[in-house]
Amino acid sequence: MANVADLKNELSASMKKADEVSALMREVSTKLEEVQIRMGNALSGTDDKELQNMLNAWVAQARKDAKEITEILPSITSNIGNYVSRL
Repeated sequence: MANVADLKNELSASMKKADEVSALMREVSTKLEEVQIRMGNALSGTDDKELQNMLNAWVAQARKDAKEITEILPSITSNIGNYVSRL
């Protein structure tokens, strides 16, 4: 039974970490939005549209990735919680 208790503890710790990562990813997404705005302001005076487009595309993809991670983590946490409750 000690193995089951250890597994429950490990899964509970994993759930806590997933919640922490979710909060961090929300913060990352917010910071990326700020970066995108600042880059837009900084590059507004330049004629280098290729650079503007490249940087905007990079930030947009990073924001999308952060959002996807943030959205999937609650499901993962829920699944872990279900497994813990079954043990």
